Amino acid sequence: MTESLNAIVIHSPHSGRSALLADALSDAQQAGVHIARVLSIAELDGLPAQGSSWCAMGIDIAIAAGGDGLVGGVITHIAESGLPLGILPLGTANDIARSLNLPLDLSQAAQVIASGKVQAIDIGVAQPAEQTPHKANPIQGGLVLSHVPLQKHGYFAHALIIGLNVQFARLATNVVTRQRYGRFTYPLAALDVFRNHQTLDVEIHFEGLALPQANNSTLQQGPAGQSTSIEQTSLRCRSLQVAVINAPIFGGSWHLSVPGASVNDRLLDIVVIEDVAANGLGTKLAQFFDVQKLPFVPQSNGDAPSNEHNPADLSHIPGIHHLQAQGITITTGADPQDVTLDGEVRGQTPTHISLASERLRVMIPR
Repeated sequence: MTESLNAIVIHSPHSGRSALLADALSDAQQAGVHIARVLSIAELDGLPAQGSSWCAMGIDIAIAAGGDGLVGGVITHIAESGLPLGILPLGTANDIARSLNLPLDLSQAAQVIASGKVQAIDIGVAQPAEQTPHKANPIQGGLVLSHVPLQKHGYFAHALIIGLNVQFARLATNVVTRQRYGRFTYPLAALDVFRNHQTLDVEIHFEGLALPQANNSTLQQGPAGQSTSIEQTSLRCRSLQVAVINAPIFGGSWHLSVPGASVNDRLLDIVVIEDVAANGLGTKLAQFFDVQKLPFVPQSNGDAPSNEHNPADLSHIPGIHHLQAQGITITTGADPQDVTLDGEVRGQTPTHISLASERLRVMIPR
């Protein structure tokens, strides 16, 4: 590397490995990164996007030192500025880092920031959503305590989710809960959600729905070679969760991968888990995430998905839908419902989600 990068580092004191921040910064400096400023993500709450201001200050790269939620928050500040992103994976799951094949070893991650290559990747944009977490009601089923203005929008790199993940996020990102349970926060939060889960009546409208093997006059060629439906298509069901996915890796060290998903295919992957899928959900999810090794074997257990099979639906597992589209609109029977962007509660329904016209520039291994 011929010249030192001038970096601003944004971190969260609540990330899973936040205690290693000093070591991560030392690794970055030893790799040749000049750290001009270190900020807590909380210092950016309520501020407009800061990327352009950082560029004007001579910053060459914004480094997200934390987990997926912190990365998502930083992306929202730099998405429209062209400022590249570096990642020091100090989170618990680090699914965005895993999706980009970034090393989880901090010394190696620092080397990628200093001497890797810049890769442009897709990011999603949602409206209404905001840059910083809004004040979600910590009581499951309680009314939301604040509303996101309709003109607000936010970006995400990993996933936008309504349903189970919102209940999980309320518990798993709660500071008091994290301080009390430490590394057991995630499994305890997951257990609580599955014991007390709620369902939602959802309606989803798809735009630019991908039909990979279709061949008729109502189709046009999509951005990644797929055929896409010219007409808007809808799905209505009672759902446990709706996930709009950009980066394919889920589950941290479990390294679950959404079949056929990519951060560069100009498509969003929409995965809908119906209420009927709660019967044997673990087995069905295992089949979904690992379709090559665990092909679905139909069971006569009374599962009855709400729609006949859509030719665009890539899943043949009762109660689980997987579709790819360029954009969607989600409404529920009881709007507004809180929405997570990259694991943080930052939006509400009804929400429109699409691929951002901007692509994020991120440092990845050479």
